[in-house]
Amino acid sequence: MKEQFENETDTEIIWLNKNSDAGKGYDFLIVSHGEEIEYIEVKSKIDSNPHLVMMTGTQWEFARKLFNENEGDKYKIYVVCNAGTNDATISIRTNPVKLWKEGKLYAHPVYIKL
Repeated sequence: MKEQFENETDTEIIWLNKNSDAGKGYDFLIVSHGEEIEYIEVKSKIDSNPHLVMMTGTQWEFARKLFNENEGDKYKIYVVCNAGTNDATISIRTNPVKLWKEGKLYAHPVYIKL
């Protein structure tokens, strides 16, 4: 992220969970010219095989809120595969609620509010 925004002097990368869990539904906030332009949730895996990763209700609901406000593309999931190795790679899933609705992302709901 630092490389992506290094030439943009009016852009700030805010790591919300640097000292503790902020509970906002994302790990990083990108602010450019005073506007919140990206919300990034980071997930890591020790391999590159597809498998389920946990997304909290807060994370999913925030992504859904942005989707409903036609700002879903601001929410991104950075998936770090082979985390902790020299072969680590990052892939990005933009607008996970849209991907889910289009059948391009599998979500397995666990909790419901009754």
